Amino acid sequence: LFTKLIAKFTQQTIYKHVGSNLKKSVNQSKFSNKNKYSRLNKRQLKLMKKIFSLLALLFIINSSFSQIHINGTVKLDIEKGYVHCEFTLSNLPKKNNYKILLNHGMNIKYFKNTKGQLISYDGYYGGKMKGEALEYNFVDNESKKSDLETNFKIEYSGAFPVYKDDLNGFDFKGYIAINDKTIRATEQSKWYPVLYDVDNDKLIDSYTYEITVITSKSKSVFINGSQPRKGIKTVFESKKPVPLLLFAGEYDFRNIDENYLINVDVKEDVSNQIFENIDFIKAYYKNLLGINFEDKIYIINHKAVKGFKENTSWGFNTYPAFGFSNLDFNDLLTENKKFKENYYKFFAHELAHNYFGNNVNSGNLSWFWLESTAEYL
Repeated sequence: LFTKLIAKFTQQTIYKHVGSNLKKSVNQSKFSNKNKYSRLNKRQLKLMKKIFSLLALLFIINSSFSQIHINGTVKLDIEKGYVHCEFTLSNLPKKNNYKILLNHGMNIKYFKNTKGQLISYDGYYGGKMKGEALEYNFVDNESKKSDLETNFKIEYSGAFPVYKDDLNGFDFKGYIAINDKTIRATEQSKWYPVLYDVDNDKLIDSYTYEITVITSKSKSVFINGSQPRKGIKTVFESKKPVPLLLFAGEYDFRNIDENYLINVDVKEDVSNQIFENIDFIKAYYKNLLGINFEDKIYIINHKAVKGFKENTSWGFNTYPAFGFSNLDFNDLLTENKKFKENYYKFFAHELAHNYFGNNVNSGNLSWFWLESTAEYL
């Protein structure tokens, strides 16, 4: 109830104060040669900090009841587009109105409890879709929906197209994209089981994890929240819950003070300058919101499986990683080693998701929370 009251108050506050004054605020913004960013007056800045404090509290409350942990093995054959997973999910919340979401291209072998006994489930016949995934739930001996198991095992496989000479007509964050070099699978694709809390209309996709990745011959592997590693068998662990982004294949990476450029071909000095500019954006947000972004950042250069028009690129955020496609990293900086203006906005937008959009992403206004707030910041 307290969570719902905070959410309702926050929404009303945004509509009443920020929404009605948004146009006015933009029109009245002043610019100086020293600062290219608009300056909010003290009243607006104070109000915004209160709103974000409430949203931070909301996120903490929502995530404090139980923390889901996932451990197991992922086997990849990028040349064949094959993915095989064996996972154990533990510490799941007690729910009777839930869905287990898994990418519609994955075929489930079984669900089992911790004793190794099969768990009956529904959703395999005439299944319903939610986003990129099919919905599943457990059932009892009479095929009636049963409560969510607090621990369960799942094994499944999937085969996906491999794009080499040809391209697809689309690509997006929720697509499991495989080309002749890499595989990209984000939390939006539900390549791993994601819990949907129906009553609260909330996706729970940030887990702590211990995952072993075995590949046929991949050079490098990355799972969000851990440093990338080289080898055909790699182990990843995170005690901090994060949405799981998997990126594996033939690429190199560079470590800059525990921040990483992944599959980005630039010189060391350019790498350092990229993160210096990102630090400038982080300082801007700290001054604006009173929040210090302390996580390390992973920047991924991935090849999309669709074509792009000239001088266009695409970016997405999976906290705390960024994915960019068709972006020339050697063309980001001016002669004085600063981001070009359009790239300041590009990177600032993606970084802004970490402060707000990725924490409240459900309901009819989910895309409003996700995109317009990042753009506003």
